Amino acid sequence: MDFMRICVDEVLEAAGNDMGVLVKTNMRDGFRGGLDIEDCLTVARELERLGVHALVLSGGFVSKAPMYVMRGEMPVYSMTYYMKQLWLRYGIRLAGKRMIPSVPFRELYFLDDARLFRRELAMPLVYVGGVVDRNGADRVLDKEGFDFIQMGRALINEPDFVNRMASASGNHRCGCDHVNYCIARMYSREMVCHKHCSGLPPHYPRNRGNQETRFNLLRHITLRHFKRFYHRPFFRNYPARVKRQKEATGGLIHYYGK
Repeated sequence: MDFMRICVDEVLEAAGNDMGVLVKTNMRDGFRGGLDIEDCLTVARELERLGVHALVLSGGFVSKAPMYVMRGEMPVYSMTYYMKQLWLRYGIRLAGKRMIPSVPFRELYFLDDARLFRRELAMPLVYVGGVVDRNGADRVLDKEGFDFIQMGRALINEPDFVNRMASASGNHRCGCDHVNYCIARMYSREMVCHKHCSGLPPHYPRNRGNQETRFNLLRHITLRHFKRFYHRPFFRNYPARVKRQKEATGGLIHYYGK
């Protein structure tokens, strides 16, 4: 952790006495071979010792376990709609959900791990993950003992979400349905909730329960491009050519399609 110590010391010195330094750190990396809860607690204790003013408790790894931190559906179609490389676009549409499986969303999904950090650390902690209504926010701040809350998709869906919670007489809940359209276009367009967007991609399934629409769309894309490639001479004649080569070499070539 020497590099981390050097960075923190430099940042704290540059910040001086009039600027707070917050560090966003994982509680788990969420993939095999990554940091687990005990490793991340060790890092957090060292950050507290170094004098960081607060920790933002997160999890996941964008390139290996992105849905561990976001939770909800994997927005394959919306994400690939803006890709310019055709091979990448259709490759991810066909295999994206197997490569990056969805992780079901539930309210306050990081709370169990965050409690361990709250018990071990005396410094201010910022809770992240699944705060969607006033009851959840009150629970995190009042009952669980966290100092701040960080929110993302709830504010994308309702930019005045905090004001609505404060003014509501009951439990105000945000309207985010966690289809993650906003995340899908984060690196190619401005971030926006699909409920407030008029320029959705064609065939975008607004209704999450419309599985038949998704299946028919995927089947149409798959069959169309399979036929396009299969009817090229190389692919159309491939089985017969391999069979001839296998006979000529005494069976040394294995034909995987048999």
